[in-house]
Amino acid sequence: MHYTVITIIPRYHYAHRSSQDPFPAYMGVIHGQELDFTFGGPLFKERAPEFEEEELDFARDVLSYWTDFVKSG
Repeated sequence: MHYTVITIIPRYHYAHRSSQDPFPAYMGVIHGQELDFTFGGPLFKERAPEFEEEELDFARDVLSYWTDFVKSG
């Protein structure tokens, strides 16, 4: 017997450049820079003043996307 398995692999393209990015702009967005937003780094009260209000909203959105993915796949 032959079975065909179709697997959907979610992926994303991260292109947000943080206001706290220490690298020159010509480097673009560096691999792994999304992790600060994925784990809510800008939302910690001691770090929040460093970020723009739009980035705090963005961090909440990214956290929501990942938690929804974890909950429902």
